[in-house]
Amino acid sequence: METARLIVCEQTGDWAASLRRMLDNIRVYETRSLRACWKELETAPASLICLQWPFDSDVVWLARLAALDSQFPRARAVVLSTPAGRSLNNVWREAGAVHVVYSQRDLEEIKPIVERHLASAPAPKYESAKDEFWNRLPWSES
Repeated sequence: METARLIVCEQTGDWAASLRRMLDNIRVYETRSLRACWKELETAPASLICLQWPFDSDVVWLARLAALDSQFPRARAVVLSTPAGRSLNNVWREAGAVHVVYSQRDLEEIKPIVERHLASAPAPKYESAKDEFWNRLPWSES
């Protein structure tokens, strides 16, 4: 069982595709809803999540971001926004975002954050060598 993943919660898949190109050695997990994102966090509670703004319900989205630290103390969040969201930067940081990106061209800014966070995650514990082997395969569905 993995303890940390890079989880992207967005509606289009564009940010995740850009992250995959930039982080060729890190698996990117995509979700299309906050509920699915939190389900991934339950599987890997020390994950780094990238949350796209705007989302369906900004109130629910912001509440989830603010509750992240209490629900998953080892998880961290990055906000993926548009230039129109710059005025909300302080709100998101106060809610718990470790960084905010306003364009896919600026994703390089979070590369060290992603690498450092995933490298510092606790090592996964496996029941057997077979489980470890299968979990490390690139198509693993763990």
